[in-house]
Amino acid sequence: MGTKIKGRPFLRLWVCMLCLLGVFGQASAQSGVQASLQIFPPNSVYLSHYSQPGSLQVQLLLRDLSEPSYPVQLRWTIEGPGIRLSTRQGYQGNVITLQGGMPRLLSAPELAGGFSAEALDFSGYDRSRFLQSGGQLPEGFYRFTVQAYDFRRPDVPLSAPATATAWFVLADPPLLNLPACHSQVTWQPGQPLLFQWTPMHRGSGLSGIAYEFTLVEVRGGLPPEEAMRSLPPLYQTVTRQTSLPYGLELPPLQEGLASLTPGGLGHS
Repeated sequence: MGTKIKGRPFLRLWVCMLCLLGVFGQASAQSGVQASLQIFPPNSVYLSHYSQPGSLQVQLLLRDLSEPSYPVQLRWTIEGPGIRLSTRQGYQGNVITLQGGMPRLLSAPELAGGFSAEALDFSGYDRSRFLQSGGQLPEGFYRFTVQAYDFRRPDVPLSAPATATAWFVLADPPLLNLPACHSQVTWQPGQPLLFQWTPMHRGSGLSGIAYEFTLVEVRGGLPPEEAMRSLPPLYQTVTRQTSLPYGLELPPLQEGLASLTPGGLGHS
């Protein structure tokens, strides 16, 4: 007399339950964090620009109210004209701690590391060329994608991808009008020295342009261009105006012959 074992239906049921639990667990993980991404103009071709305050905004929300805190990290993908940059496998970014039910707006230092050459894999664009150009990307249309991952389990996504698009344009630098380059300036006591320039980006589609004004003392026989690159600034500021009155409240200037060069004026 033989014995018949009827265990296969239960085995199939158990396997099906495990599969369902796996799918449910993956879906729960990916919906545990809500991510949003915004990019604000002007859109620079320099990738480091997007880790500066006011250029890009990432907001994360941990939906699970039962979690008092949870550590996550970000993974990026940047796709442009024939190129793709993505967070390299094994790279561990800054830990970002989320609290259940509380939106978290990320600061610039928390985003900075993710845009470094060390954090990214390059496809369609040479890494050495990127480094030699100071982190510059080709002009064109770009799509940024960010996704939150579990910090303790780096392969587990916690959010759906959040995307934003931008048009990268390298505009011409502004033209310095006053004082004229290599001119001798007479500064009247009590009167501000006026610096003035003409925007050259009109027609490029850029908006919200800001200008970085840097004033450097030329000394040691250095050419003005070299002094701008190597010497600390006497005064530096950012403005959205096309002129800057250099008043008495700013670092005093010494009398004598000084050279002015367009290298002291940039835009971002």
